[in-house]
Amino acid sequence: MTTRELDNPVGLMLGEIQLLRSEGGLSTQQDSRIGVIARAARHMLDLAGGVLAFASIEAGSTSLQPSAVAVLDLIEGCLGAVAPIATELGLSLHLVASEATPNRIFADYAALRQALVNLLGNRLKYAGLGGLEVRLLAGATPRGLRIEIADISCGTDDPSREPMLMERQQAASSAGTGVGLAIAARIVGLMGGTIGQDADGDAADSPRVFWLEVPSADETQPAAREPARGRVLLVDDIAMNRDVIGGLLRAAGHEVLLAESGQEAVELAFKKMVDVVLMDVRMPDMDGLEATRRIRALPNPGSEVPILALSAYTMRNQAAQCLDAGMDGFVAKPVGYATLIRAIDDVFLRPTVLNRGLPRAE
Repeated sequence: MTTRELDNPVGLMLGEIQLLRSEGGLSTQQDSRIGVIARAARHMLDLAGGVLAFASIEAGSTSLQPSAVAVLDLIEGCLGAVAPIATELGLSLHLVASEATPNRIFADYAALRQALVNLLGNRLKYAGLGGLEVRLLAGATPRGLRIEIADISCGTDDPSREPMLMERQQAASSAGTGVGLAIAARIVGLMGGTIGQDADGDAADSPRVFWLEVPSADETQPAAREPARGRVLLVDDIAMNRDVIGGLLRAAGHEVLLAESGQEAVELAFKKMVDVVLMDVRMPDMDGLEATRRIRALPNPGSEVPILALSAYTMRNQAAQCLDAGMDGFVAKPVGYATLIRAIDDVFLRPTVLNRGLPRAE
């Protein structure tokens, strides 16, 4: 099946809906029901396109064709694509570009646009009553690009607006996150970038800001050696980070075990023999530093597993804390595919790892 096979009949449905509304005579309740049908039809098209795109990526049949991309033109086009959704939901879209934003990036225009439209569409479903702010920043790599998508908070002090927000949140919850976020994550991973979410501020109840980073394609260098493959324990309390980073690791041929807390990481390190641990530093209850100390204190060979810190916080004192806790290295978030795989390859190529010859406990 292709999206074209659904485009024609669904397009006809949407056209008839527009005619019904233009002819008038509908009651408020009837117009509301027609709106539900229209949204369901558009969702069906998006879902079909997303499933096919996801299947293509998973099958490895998606190839990238990098070219020079004008960043502002790309972003404005993406905002234009989701503007009808924002208008229907009564939300605003704002674009903020820092002076450090690259004017151009060498990337696959179509793939990056698809990732951004999917991510924007997903975030509109869960935005507050204000809307979304799209921030353009310089990426972590030279000529790289970072895009942040944050809620615009307008508060809910007006009691009349609270039912509207509750209704939208319930609708989004019943619909689920869909495949949009997964598609965006896979595409960005193919481009050697990463996607994630952080707190938008220091307060405990700060809203989440979603971000993606992509390097300029000429910054991605081919591996000079055959990469090693092994069992990696990925520890991160954010589900999307586990999905994205885990996907990058699997794409490189690694077997991946997942842990969403420091305590679970310690238990898996004791029960399962792994080749390397990617340890998130900031986690609730038991952070990565304490989890590392406990792994180093295990009574079995699991205490010797190489551990790499995985964190968005790259201050020098934190790197020192990670090493003092018993970690072997430090990989900063956001991390691209090439950087992540190279860091793990470096661990595998150490003689102490290659010659360990430990049995795997199942």
